[in-house]
Amino acid sequence: MEKYTYKEEVSQRLDLYLRNFLEETRSQIKKSIEEGKILVNGKKVKAGYQLLPGDEISLEKSAPYEIFPQNLHLDILYEDEDLLVVNKPKGLVVHPGAGEEESSLVHGLLYLYPDLPVLDDPLRPGIVHRLDKDTEGLLLVAKNKETMKDLFAAFKERKVKKTYQCLVHGHLKEEVVVDEPLGRSPKDRKKMAVVAGGRPALSIFRPRLFKRNKSLVDVSIITGRTHQIRVHAAFIDHPILGDRVYSHKPFYGLTSQALASVSLSFVHPRTGKTLTVTRETPEYFYQVLEK
Repeated sequence: MEKYTYKEEVSQRLDLYLRNFLEETRSQIKKSIEEGKILVNGKKVKAGYQLLPGDEISLEKSAPYEIFPQNLHLDILYEDEDLLVVNKPKGLVVHPGAGEEESSLVHGLLYLYPDLPVLDDPLRPGIVHRLDKDTEGLLLVAKNKETMKDLFAAFKERKVKKTYQCLVHGHLKEEVVVDEPLGRSPKDRKKMAVVAGGRPALSIFRPRLFKRNKSLVDVSIITGRTHQIRVHAAFIDHPILGDRVYSHKPFYGLTSQALASVSLSFVHPRTGKTLTVTRETPEYFYQVLEK
């Protein structure tokens, strides 16, 4: 066990304090705290424990998590010297997290591009935005640090246009703009919800096709909050088919939410020209519409 004495004059959360000098993500630190590998004054505490001057922190050092490249046969739709756009399959996480997954999109990317840039998180080389595990589609990846910084800034300034497609319950008859803030659900901390005082979130739902009490919908998101489309769809009473968290147990042959990222449009950091990459609507969307 390594031991540290908290000497700051101001109280601070344990997980945030450790994030300053441990080469681990906040989720990994939280996991270590929950497993009792990090103690305060010899006792197990929560990640949000407020440290006081003189508190002794004990750390059980474990071997750092390593990402071993894997040949996942990724579908690269666009590539140049600075960046690439990959078509992420459903069921694959983008990068390792607290669970230290044995396989992720990053594992596959490192097989093809072993020198992907890292800024502040060694588990997210090249990654500038994310998709849920069970959301398929287009993901933008940086191949060098300058491009990574530029793309991070573009996402932060909302200059990247993202379009998704999904299948929702019911007949969405006209365009719906949902401008509702999102935050952790007060009833279930594992879920997101529309909450007063949450982070601003704006989604635009545009119907494309209606069949058998199901609608195929285009969704443009101006912000990129966790589970944004899924929560906003449920909020307007048109939850996404197959969404176990915000809708129902999957049926129609689905195993998870029918949601795909189908278009990315952004200004290329090097050329200054607008680059748009698209993919087709998932074929199974049309099959589900007929069921």
